[in-house]
Amino acid sequence: AELAQPISDMILNDPLNEQFTFGDFTDGRRGVENLQAFDRTQRFEGEFTPKIRQEFFEKKKGERRKPVMTNGKPVYHIGYGIRLPLNKKEVQVLRSNGFKGNPNEFLKAPTRAHAKKLQGDKYSITENQAEALMKHRYANHIRDLIKSNQEFAKDKDGKIDQTKVINWSGLPRQVREVLFDMAYNIGPKFLTRKQDPFKNLRNSILRFQANPNSRKAVEDMVVDIRESKYYREQVGNRASANMQTLLDLIN
Repeated sequence: AELAQPISDMILNDPLNEQFTFGDFTDGRRGVENLQAFDRTQRFEGEFTPKIRQEFFEKKKGERRKPVMTNGKPVYHIGYGIRLPLNKKEVQVLRSNGFKGNPNEFLKAPTRAHAKKLQGDKYSITENQAEALMKHRYANHIRDLIKSNQEFAKDKDGKIDQTKVINWSGLPRQVREVLFDMAYNIGPKFLTRKQDPFKNLRNSILRFQANPNSRKAVEDMVVDIRESKYYREQVGNRASANMQTLLDLIN
């Protein structure tokens, strides 16, 4: 059965977080585990940033920090790693959580000049607003992660091949933590995208799902992450932490 309300609204309005389960009715323990996965990703995002800031990849020893660029333009974020621009629903999250300025200014992908304007005090957000915004985006990234993998499992006639469906609620907590964090950090379609793909990760997850005692499946998951741009060029420390979480399953 599907939830009657959007998953993002459910998270914002569920004080006990018992239903933080990304579209599945599961037990309270699973909901708590998924909330812990969110907390883990929030820690990876670092300190709360009240004003927008240019985004950089992790600094490598002996090198200058490399800026994150999209189509040759700098990328900016706010709060807990919330990349700009926001969408209309995210703007509404700010409004409903008491943002005093004009949040529509966050709908535009900032140029350097616009970014300078947004660094004024009237565009600062509070820590509570930042957390509400992150919960909204995190939940929707996970929803899109689940949806994109469901679509990927369809055959040419549009029927879902159940042998290719990832059973998210059935995965161990550690695996979900890693995959949910990666979805938030590098995009919800990272398992199925054509550009810079994780070629074997999805198949390794399915093999592990079929045989949770398979050391080889876990090792293959780690190898695919280690051979990616995500680890080599972007966020090596974060990727290393995720690889270690997977290796802890077999060590």
